[in-house]
Amino acid sequence: MSETVAKPNVTTITSRADTAETPTSIDVVLSFRVDLRLLRRQKRALIAFPTNFQLSHNQEEAVEGMLNMIDYIQDSIVDQGLASEEEVFPQMPLLFETAA
Repeated sequence: MSETVAKPNVTTITSRADTAETPTSIDVVLSFRVDLRLLRRQKRALIAFPTNFQLSHNQEEAVEGMLNMIDYIQDSIVDQGLASEEEVFPQMPLLFETAA
């Protein structure tokens, strides 16, 4: 479930994530401003951990959880029409030019 509460320049996202209920699960309603460029940089920083960097299993799960949360925030922004898909997920430049 997801809803938008109309206030000038404020959006409240109410949602129940598609995750398993646990004894410590709670429903959360957040209202905050998001710097889309900063959020993308933070997501890239988490994705860019070197593959030879040694993380414990718990640390790997924590990073994966943060990435999932960022994905959910970005998807919610697009789904609710708060920003375009291009603003949230800009096209990456082509790595290799193709000959015409």
